[in-house]
Amino acid sequence: MATFADNNTYDEVNLQASSFDDGAIVAARGARDEALHEGQREIGVRHLLIGLLSDHQSVASQIVAALGAAPEQLVQAARAIAVVTPAPSTISPAPVGNAPVVTWAPEILKVYELAVDEVLRAPSVERSVDTAYLLLGVLRLDPQELELLLKQRGVTVENVRRLLRSRRSQP
Repeated sequence: MATFADNNTYDEVNLQASSFDDGAIVAARGARDEALHEGQREIGVRHLLIGLLSDHQSVASQIVAALGAAPEQLVQAARAIAVVTPAPSTISPAPVGNAPVVTWAPEILKVYELAVDEVLRAPSVERSVDTAYLLLGVLRLDPQELELLLKQRGVTVENVRRLLRSRRSQP
């Protein structure tokens, strides 16, 4: 599968050429927008979670809701987690043209790898990375700041896989 971040920089063209489905691309854009809104130049796992759950039509948001957790509340809780400004040496170069340069945090690349692994494990012919697989990647990465936020609300790898299998087996 093609990578969405060949040079670690957010790139709309790479996203569209990647194995992301349309919902995952929308979530990635939401993550980028969230990072920029916070004045960040690096898209982190928390930003991706917000992007995944902000779109109520996304598979990830629907699965979280089916597990009894309110996606809107998770988004608000994720936004409330303290934002640490990166050290000057890790901030991206100056913007090119009108678009600011935004990079993916190294953890996001791992989330993507884990999501692709979930796609390849799935008993389906579907081979695109959708928002549910990205959510599984986030959960498998197990970022400390999000662990309590998700797991205490029943959003676990096992529960998401179970619901995803159930949804995929329905006609």
